[in-house]
Amino acid sequence: MKYNIEGQFSFNVPNDFEVQKMSEYDGSTNVETINTYEATDNEIYVESTTDAKHFVLQQKGLNQHEANAYKLYSRIIVDYYSGEEDFPQYGESIEVDYEEIQNIVEKLDSSLSANGMNILKVLDYGGVSVNGFPALRLEYLRRGYNNAGTVHCISYEIYNWNEVVVLVISNRETEQNIYNTEKEIINSFEFTETKSPKTNSIKRKENTDDSEHFLSGYISPLLGVLLVVVFIIVCILFLIMRFVYKHKHKV
Repeated sequence: MKYNIEGQFSFNVPNDFEVQKMSEYDGSTNVETINTYEATDNEIYVESTTDAKHFVLQQKGLNQHEANAYKLYSRIIVDYYSGEEDFPQYGESIEVDYEEIQNIVEKLDSSLSANGMNILKVLDYGGVSVNGFPALRLEYLRRGYNNAGTVHCISYEIYNWNEVVVLVISNRETEQNIYNTEKEIINSFEFTETKSPKTNSIKRKENTDDSEHFLSGYISPLLGVLLVVVFIIVCILFLIMRFVYKHKHKV
């Protein structure tokens, strides 16, 4: 099934997932913060009713509180951010070292530990390409909520110049092969629009800079030549005046 997230990006997931109907309490009633529409037979359009672009896909049946669904644990957590930030853009690559990953893991572990879900082990990390878009991939094991087994997680931060999608795929280590879900999501992931800096403004700046370099490259030598010519003319005039003065006194 294809999920289109607010028209900004999309990806496919196995059919045994559903969108979690998240709710928030407004003081009197629970208000659903996620709307879904069947755009086609094979595509679901998802949108948030709040400013927080946070979405969760879960094993099918949880929304209806089916007993069998509670026996499993599978999540795809999706967060979308956009703004003025200058993230890596399409076609670029990301390089990360161990120290950078350590900082990321420490921050992640700090946020997870509040619910007792500490990171147990980092399995893999690195910069990757998701269909041309630069991304950071991190694979790790963490403690399950209330010590409910070990959870295998794979997270992606996928960049598109001024927007980033964070995907976290997770399931209990003993339940299913997480790589099948990862492969289906990542192979199908795409941004609706490939973003890049405003080329017109950059070209104008480059043209201005080039013209300045052009003028400075030519005006400076011309100015030097002009000064030399003026100096020669002054010298010639001085010699002529001396000659006239001497000739006048001889007469």
